[in-house]
Amino acid sequence: MIVASAGAALSVAQSVSPVLTASQQTQGGPNPQYVADAERARRRVLGFPPFGGLAELSGAPDAVDAACVVLRAVDAVRVLGPIAVGTSSRALVQAESADALCDALAGADLAYAREHGRLRIDVDPLRV
Repeated sequence: MIVASAGAALSVAQSVSPVLTASQQTQGGPNPQYVADAERARRRVLGFPPFGGLAELSGAPDAVDAACVVLRAVDAVRVLGPIAVGTSSRALVQAESADALCDALAGADLAYAREHGRLRIDVDPLRV
């Protein structure tokens, strides 16, 4: 957790935060490029956009489970999950590119999954 007030920051965490490290760069003031570089490196290793395609499936547990079964049969994607989140479920779908992900989602017949409840597909989600 980071708490900031009047130019001071307090971090209550054991790991080093890229945001705190960037704020401590004193040559020329804080350096937001440090945070951007760290985030870019993480996204590249994880295959997250813009270095790969990513979608989040969420909704009724039975619908998400059924969608995961269908999408696991598609060679071009990797399905992570599902996991329970309160009364719903979510899963991640990854592909080597956004185009490959969109092609896989467009080609998958998710009608059976949608019969089991609400199913939301968020391509390139803001938060994971």
